[in-house]
Amino acid sequence: MESLNDLEQSLDELQKRLQKIKKTSMAEDSFLHSGEFSVIKFIAHYHKRFDTAPTLVKISQVIGISGATATTLSDRLIKKGLVKKEGSLEDKRTKLLSLTEKGEEYLLSNKMRNKEMILKLMSSIGEEDTKELARILKKINQHLENES
Repeated sequence: MESLNDLEQSLDELQKRLQKIKKTSMAEDSFLHSGEFSVIKFIAHYHKRFDTAPTLVKISQVIGISGATATTLSDRLIKKGLVKKEGSLEDKRTKLLSLTEKGEEYLLSNKMRNKEMILKLMSSIGEEDTKELARILKKINQHLENES
């Protein structure tokens, strides 16, 4: 049971440290909260997969948030200049969300920061431990995918 407690404590510490690194690596005004980041990432993924912008309804359904929350998050992202809202050509009442150039740059910058962080981690733990960590994470992801 002690190893379970050690693992739980280590995962909690890791999560806190990663969150702290992310917050300090970004300017305070450009930092996105997790809900905002989920929305901007979903918009990019949806557009890449379907070659069209998602609606607020689609965002709320897939991410699992209320329509009001989706509206609040999208309004914040619009205010930050990362997302734009446009009426659908088929139905003007339907609002489509897409990334602005600034939003695309933000995601790219975030991806680069994540890669830099992973490279630093890999160099600090060595090649063998990196391979072992990748193997374990893959196994955990497969297990979680089978659970859902």
